[in-house]
Amino acid sequence: MLKLPVYSDTYGYHQINVWTLVDGGEFRRTAHWLLPHLLINFDSLSESLGRVVAPEHDRKHHEWSSPTAYFYMGRPMSLYKFLRQHALQREIMVLTTPTMSGRAREFSISELRFRNNVSTAVKALTARSFLEEIEVFMNPERRFGDAGEGIEVTGGFQTAAPREDHDTQVEQWLPQATVGDAHAQYALGHLYEYGERAAQDPHAAAHWYAKAAAQGYTPAQARLGVIYGAGRGVPQNYVLAHFWTSLVAASGIDSAERLRDMYAARMTPAQLAAAGKLFDDWRPTEAGGRARRRQAGQPLPPDGGTGTAAETTGG
Repeated sequence: MLKLPVYSDTYGYHQINVWTLVDGGEFRRTAHWLLPHLLINFDSLSESLGRVVAPEHDRKHHEWSSPTAYFYMGRPMSLYKFLRQHALQREIMVLTTPTMSGRAREFSISELRFRNNVSTAVKALTARSFLEEIEVFMNPERRFGDAGEGIEVTGGFQTAAPREDHDTQVEQWLPQATVGDAHAQYALGHLYEYGERAAQDPHAAAHWYAKAAAQGYTPAQARLGVIYGAGRGVPQNYVLAHFWTSLVAASGIDSAERLRDMYAARMTPAQLAAAGKLFDDWRPTEAGGRARRRQAGQPLPPDGGTGTAAETTGG
């Protein structure tokens, strides 16, 4: 299902809502939103740089997998390709609309401008994270493998970084992650999973992914499902792999559905029942909350909490 990143400024807070194409040829706002840390890193929105029209109302519509981006300083191209190219250049392009109804057929294209004090490292990681979320919401048909890789959301970026850059980025994201910012927690997980080889820490990656996943952060849920399925940084547990991947599949990600089915084929009826109960009972925690961490298999910090669902589900 085609979805678009649409910027809004509600009560002074920068945010990107996810809009989806519905019957009738128009886009409607959903309850999903991207990059919840925007208020920290962004300052303003540029003037309009182009426009996008819903395919059914675009007389010049080209046959790509997403609507056409008519950029004032370039040729028309697939919106997905347009967003990806600019994200690779650390430019966050979003759509805007003056309507408050939550429905639209046409959008303007603008760039979200970083604050002056934002470092190059944070800009790079923010752009990479933006692209990963666009991969999840706009391009669900992604590479799928049977070797434990599952849902591909790396966005084509070079993931490894020199050790000094890795340490700097960890220091920049840690304060936000510690107070419960789901995107910062995901960013730390990504750094520990994909950073320079000497800095990689699979257990730390699983720990931070799990914190973000417990808040309903879809990219973190996707990585956590793959991690439990492959047993990287955590004991292999198909119950939890199936559970987290099912949550991602519920967002309409086709590759997650196939990965969930692959796990299901390796599970016993009792394990499938356990995963189904986790899915039925699950609710996102609030930032910093501990509710359901034990039930959902989230690694707990060494502050008195013990045990995970991995110990009780027989993964």
